[in-house]
Amino acid sequence: MNPDTHYDSSNPEHVAAAKRSGKAKQETHESDIEWMMSDVRGRRLMWHWLSTSYVFSTTYTGESMSGAFNEGRRAVGLQIMSDLMRYASEQYLVMQQENRPNE
Repeated sequence: MNPDTHYDSSNPEHVAAAKRSGKAKQETHESDIEWMMSDVRGRRLMWHWLSTSYVFSTTYTGESMSGAFNEGRRAVGLQIMSDLMRYASEQYLVMQQENRPNE
């Protein structure tokens, strides 16, 4: 579809092009997650993002506005976690081992 052409949902060619584009974006996203989790530096960064987004802890602060803000951060962290479980579950386990507290 030409970038100057407006999308027309009644046009089968436009619909097919949009589906191809969406599938390509999804495949790229999956590949990006796999690539990032394949390296210790990427896993370290992902762990940091998950840890600072309240995925592993409570968002409760005793104050409604900061609690709501923290819930927003948590929603982002849960999306990241969902992507990791879907596309890199084995590497997620490696990441957990790499970030185990020293005993």
